[in-house]
Amino acid sequence: MVLTAGKLAIFDVMDRATGQYLFSKDLGLQNLVVAIDPKTGKKTTNPALEPVSGKALMLCPSSGGARSWPTTALDPQSHIVYVPMAETCTDYTWTAKPPEQVAKGGLDMAYPVRRPPNSDGKFGRLEAIDLITKKPVWTVRQRASMSSSVLGLGTGVVFAGSSDRFFHAYDAKTGKVLWQTRLAASPSSSPITYVVNGEQYVAVVVGGGGAFDGAARPFTPEIDSPAPGMSVVVFKLGKN
Repeated sequence: MVLTAGKLAIFDVMDRATGQYLFSKDLGLQNLVVAIDPKTGKKTTNPALEPVSGKALMLCPSSGGARSWPTTALDPQSHIVYVPMAETCTDYTWTAKPPEQVAKGGLDMAYPVRRPPNSDGKFGRLEAIDLITKKPVWTVRQRASMSSSVLGLGTGVVFAGSSDRFFHAYDAKTGKVLWQTRLAASPSSSPITYVVNGEQYVAVVVGGGGAFDGAARPFTPEIDSPAPGMSVVVFKLGKN
């Protein structure tokens, strides 16, 4: 299979040899698409969310996306994909402008972030999806939004960072946090792993901002935002 997902966190899955559409998996954080054709994958959008000049409409996710550039990790043995997401929405407003005004530049769309309906105050989400059963294996939700890509290791561990500056190692089978440490800024990049002289390392860039780094900032004032600056942090993995 080959799979891809945009900001709506809807995965489209195809046969990698032929390109034939197989299925879609909606991770449940959007309200724009109301139907997906099971044979073609064609999506039908909610007509009530078509822009109306001057009228605010609630759209989920927010402009940052439920899933954005932070990459997923895929275990080719278990067929499980690990997805970092943000649970936010927006009250977007389109303002009609004449062509000459549009040509001068500027935005005709406002999209302030808002809490999802019935939010419990948790905005970060890491979910493991079985591509065979098409069902979640586990879900970790937390107040701090996710801020980094997910890195998977063949040892049954996945790494991911969040906007509260924590870098976590999760059990790939259960989602249990095996280890975590707090860094000088949020891990807002794509972690990598490499081996030197038989020793394995994990490296991540912290600071600098990212797609999810400020997703829920307005709703989590207790989470501090360090001054701008970037650094590379490297961890040496143990033998056990």
